[in-house]
Amino acid sequence: MCFVVGSLALAGSLAACHPAKNPQGASAPPGATAAPGATGSTPTPKTQQSYSAFGSYVPLPDWSGWCGLQPDGSQCAAPLVQAVKQQTPKSRPAVRQHGWQLWAAIWAPLTVAGARNDPHTQRTNLYGTKGCWSTFEDGSPACGGIYPIWLTWPNTGEPHGVAGALEAPSSGSGAATSTAPPAREAQTLRTRRHAYSATQVKGDPNPTQHQTVNTASPSYALPPLVLSKQCGMTTEQAKTWLAKQQYTEILDACASAGARGVFCLPTVAGQPGAICDGTAFVNQGDVMIATESLSVEGYDDIQKNALYDQTVLEKMYAAKTNPVSGMIGRSFISTKHMFWPVKGCKPGTQVGEAGCRVRYGALPPWVPKDFKAISYSTNADYLGYERWKSVVAIDTCKSTSPEATCPPGGSATLTLDYVSGARPISTKNPKVYSSDDFMHVQISGEVLKNHFTATDRALLDQATIWAYGDKSGGFEAGDFLVVVAMHVNTKELPSWAFQSVWWSPRSDALADCPLADVNHCFGQTGGYAANAGPGSKEPNEYSGLTQA
Repeated sequence: MCFVVGSLALAGSLAACHPAKNPQGASAPPGATAAPGATGSTPTPKTQQSYSAFGSYVPLPDWSGWCGLQPDGSQCAAPLVQAVKQQTPKSRPAVRQHGWQLWAAIWAPLTVAGARNDPHTQRTNLYGTKGCWSTFEDGSPACGGIYPIWLTWPNTGEPHGVAGALEAPSSGSGAATSTAPPAREAQTLRTRRHAYSATQVKGDPNPTQHQTVNTASPSYALPPLVLSKQCGMTTEQAKTWLAKQQYTEILDACASAGARGVFCLPTVAGQPGAICDGTAFVNQGDVMIATESLSVEGYDDIQKNALYDQTVLEKMYAAKTNPVSGMIGRSFISTKHMFWPVKGCKPGTQVGEAGCRVRYGALPPWVPKDFKAISYSTNADYLGYERWKSVVAIDTCKSTSPEATCPPGGSATLTLDYVSGARPISTKNPKVYSSDDFMHVQISGEVLKNHFTATDRALLDQATIWAYGDKSGGFEAGDFLVVVAMHVNTKELPSWAFQSVWWSPRSDALADCPLADVNHCFGQTGGYAANAGPGSKEPNEYSGLTQA
């Protein structure tokens, strides 16, 4: 499993595979060293605050090197400050280590008494195993993957109630059984993104004269099956109401099914209604399943200064004194995490049946050589994953028994159903990666029912249907969430630090992506320490480049 970690604000990168075990049982990167003043232990929160259905808040382990944990933050951050002041090949190791340890620490496994959540075997029985088929070495049942500590952090979705999720677990029929108050209008992450869009610009305009950030992108329509599963209406009825924009009928049906807060009216003229933001996930508006989490210190900074209030922010902007930075302490962390849905395929089942409705997950990989003709500095065309040329296959079927074999593979297809402005991406005889090649978690029936709200389940359903069509049945117990990307923003430095992580197949050869090419190979070039050492013409083993 390999990820590329680009510390963009600090100009560094590396690729990250499985972290090694540390004495505390959390996952620490190979050769990790504690920051100045670190004790090597995992600190205990001052109070056991709960922001999530996944338990009380768990901070980063001390081995992360995160300066927000240390008594003397200035001393801790000194190597990073120096790396920013003097950006040379010799400064990059400090930057790469910082980015890697932060990423590995955020994915440290949750520990719960009486449960196993093992990042080395990629197996967990945390919160239940219904619908899963993996086992531990002793033969006891398990789900694939692990649950990381960041799932306990506060996020930008709907608040989690202290006594439990705002929406109760679903009933046996799959409909929610909550009496939570209605949310008839809300700005989802999706609508916030569209609200600030600019006039479309094509080609290579002068970026000093034209807004080039907002570009025309594919449009994702809400699949009727999503509403049918969570709000108790038939799929045909949902299809009709969506087409005729009979949103009151949809809201009433969801309320009758105990799923208030699943469907949101549009807040911007001309936009359709949409699934609301959930408690675990927010509505990204495409196949990627997003969570925007914060450290508890960052969350508190925002709350006490009302930095969530548009009126407050507008006044600050008008004053032009940049007071926001002074209100955010050095213990601030914000993340944007992206899961990708993958249908599970249980050994012994046939493709198309429950348990293996889709044989392979399909993920478009970023392959820089496919975009050689494009100048990233000036091109304003949309280049999202819907425009990429191929997919890799993700295989969730792992059999050790001749009586329960895995069905044969074939092509892998990202269908992009209900998506206008995009076509299916299909690859015959694709490169096949095991789900264990990704940071991932297989979702058990208990988690789907008890730890996610009806809105969270609806967000999982829509992403899965956009990816694999109605035949997928949406997201079900035993399906997988694999990590494809994550942004991590910290304030250990006055100028902030920004790390981006994305999964890479590492399929670009050195001839396709030469070290000196800083245009189409960003994140994998000498500027990001792709070379093994200062002045070297050989790629670093973690660069994402291959010799052949």
